[in-house]
Amino acid sequence: MLTNRLHPKIRMSIGHFTYFFLKAVSGGADRDMDRQITYKEIYDFVADKAEGVPYWAKRLHGGRVQIPTLQVMNALEVLNSY
Repeated sequence: MLTNRLHPKIRMSIGHFTYFFLKAVSGGADRDMDRQITYKEIYDFVADKAEGVPYWAKRLHGGRVQIPTLQVMNALEVLNSY
């Protein structure tokens, strides 16, 4: 668990993956702005090496590697519309 360390401007006590997943499904992952979020968009958002789980895990935990994976039948299937 994290305590006030995931992002300098955000205080929380949830894990990296949970934080980025919730942010993704609430619209953060909608790169094409169609108000629908596919599994691929969620994965791309969560696994982003510059701003996602891999970056923050490495930065905050002394180089620890965390790389999310995606296993679905159809990565382009819509998981959430908002």
